[in-house]
Amino acid sequence: MATENRHQEEILTDNTSISYCEQCADCKHWGNSDNPHTNAYDKASCDKYPQCKPLWVINNELECDEFEWREG
Repeated sequence: MATENRHQEEILTDNTSISYCEQCADCKHWGNSDNPHTNAYDKASCDKYPQCKPLWVINNELECDEFEWREG
């Protein structure tokens, strides 16, 4: 197969339209860091999961066991 035809049948996706960590938006365990690059609810870590949130939380498949309502 020629190099120019290798990607002919691929379907590109738009990952910018995926809403990761939707349930985290109202949780109090994000936004407590001074790092502006990781200080958002849709990032892979939070206070309860400093290394990485479980994939089922990131992909909105199950409710997070550590969820607590954000006050204010």
